[in-house]
Amino acid sequence: YNLNSYPGVSGMVDIIYVQPVNQIFVLATDILVFDSVTANYLTTITLTGNTNSLKLIFNQYDNYIYALSQNKLWQIDPYTHQVINSVSIASTCQSLDFNKNNGDVYITTGSKIYGTGEMIVAGGFTADMIVSKGRVDAANGVSAGPFGFVSVEGGLTIGGPVAFPGTI
Repeated sequence: YNLNSYPGVSGMVDIIYVQPVNQIFVLATDILVFDSVTANYLTTITLTGNTNSLKLIFNQYDNYIYALSQNKLWQIDPYTHQVINSVSIASTCQSLDFNKNNGDVYITTGSKIYGTGEMIVAGGFTADMIVSKGRVDAANGVSAGPFGFVSVEGGLTIGGPVAFPGTI
């Protein structure tokens, strides 16, 4: 087994292979793109305002790449190498993942979970505050601490009122 070496830059923190385009995406301050067969450098995708890069994922459900930094999330088209969308996050982010069944993207911070779609809680879930931009289905065993449980669509709260639809 032979290991090949690709050129890079300092500060690289994550790497993913995206099969539909047969390319390798490397997260540093920006994203470097390489052909996975020839190892040739293809382009750099600029992540405007990026500081403290954390994680890179390819969401096979919606065919977008998501790049997470300490306070920002970018949505990237791997076919055109263009940033489609970006959103600033008030809390310090820690990790990123997605739901393979519906494509929802989830971000964790020290005390919150942010989601791009619906969040369904079936039991045994505890948090200081859960924020969802979509519908929230709360079943048995749901516990939200003093900050509550908020849905932008429904304004559901457990504990004290925290927000109303459209105020998050």
